[in-house]
Amino acid sequence: MSSDAPTNSGDLDGIAGVLTIDGDSTGSDSAVLSDAGDSSGDTGTLTSSVLSGFSPAAITYLGLATLDIDLGSGHDNLTIEDVHGGTTTVDAGAGDDDVALQETVAGSTLTLNGDAGDDDFQLGSTTVANDSGAVGSTGVLSDIDGTVIIDGDAPQASDTLHLDDTGNSGGGIGTITRDTLTGFGMTVGVTYIDVEHLTVALGDGVDLIDVTSTNGPGDGDAVSETDTILRLGGGNDNVDVSSTGSTGSG
Repeated sequence: MSSDAPTNSGDLDGIAGVLTIDGDSTGSDSAVLSDAGDSSGDTGTLTSSVLSGFSPAAITYLGLATLDIDLGSGHDNLTIEDVHGGTTTVDAGAGDDDVALQETVAGSTLTLNGDAGDDDFQLGSTTVANDSGAVGSTGVLSDIDGTVIIDGDAPQASDTLHLDDTGNSGGGIGTITRDTLTGFGMTVGVTYIDVEHLTVALGDGVDLIDVTSTNGPGDGDAVSETDTILRLGGGNDNVDVSSTGSTGSG
């Protein structure tokens, strides 16, 4: 769906009236919503059934197996409040984009592609995409129940991934590797690639964190070097840095 469909390199500015796409949940129906040709930059929201802000009227989608969303080359802000139970892919386009993810449903797969530009990805229940550069706070990660894949793309760029669990006062267990983040209350976890800056912010509970690997020079041309910051909260936390994590034998 786009102004030049089925090429899908145009924009969504022509969607001025109510539009509902109903796949009826009986097959492998898919939809492509492409604003790729829009260079102005937009601010919008995705829920488990509605995309708004990138067209004059909201677009409702139901019963789909696959949803692809292509954003334009401007500075876009997308807040993902939730996703449907199938596969969702967001291509953020060439601008310096902000994407905030609050929640995903169990069984879903969400892929966020930064494409070119210096992109900011925020995960946490209170995060909102904005132009100010401010990151979420007092959020939790336990609402992220599906698979999440984040590809900053363009290794020469400066992409940022921020995970906010500062609202979790009960503590938890998490593991950080050079391409995954698991635990932290998430059911499946996050796979990341070509992200230059990674920050994990924790709450005031007792957190047990294993750091088994991080990205550095010589790890392969396809993977950016990543600086990793772990912000511990007010609890008596324990961080183990070793190839085998808390076993301490690596």
